[in-house]
Parts: sequence; structure tokens; C-alpha cells
Amino acid sequence: MQPTHLESPTQESNEPALPAAYVGVASRFVRRAIVFVLGISVVLVGIVMIVGPGPAVVVIPLGLGILATEFLWARRILHAVQQRLAAGHALLPDWRIFRWMRVFLPKKDRRA
Repeated sequence: MQPTHLESPTQESNEPALPAAYVGVASRFVRRAIVFVLGISVVLVGIVMIVGPGPAVVVIPLGLGILATEFLWARRILHAVQQRLAAGHALLPDWRIFRWMRVFLPKKDRRA
């Protein structure tokens, strides 16, 4: 009895196929590495701005914000900075906070 259709032979490769899980892990590792290098660079530039000219008060939290997208330790530091800024703002309720500093406050304390 003859087959009703012709089967094409499967192409075999000497290289093993990568499972999809490996690709996801590799892309996550690359993303974390890029975020780490970029965030640390911004924080280091901010630290240099402490002794040199520049807005170190803005740049350092910005670098921590970049790092906080991927790392829990940076998120904790950024949260502590937000809490201290909110506590300082609560001590002076009549004082209007600068617009650029509102970004660093928790959402409930972002009043004009």
C-alpha cells in the first residue's frame, strides 16, 4: 500500500534548539544588566555633583528610580527617601514644596 501523501524528511541540525525558557531568562538578565549599568552611572554622576556643580539632589534619586525598576534594594532606599521628605514636609505644612520635589513625595502627600 502506498502512502497517500509524501512526507518530507525532517531537517536535522547539529545545534540543539534553545527552549523558550532560556530565551526569557537571558533577556531578563540582559535587561537587569543594562538597568544596573545605567542606574549606577546616574547615581555616580549625582555623587560627583555633590562636590561639583549640578543638581545632585535631583540626579541621585533619578538614578535610584532607574535602579528601583529592577532591584528591591534600590526600591527600599527610594522609599526611605520619600518617607523622610514627606516627614519633613509634614513639619512645615504652610511651606509650599517646589514642583520638582513633588515627584519624590508619596502620592498622598503631593499637595501644592
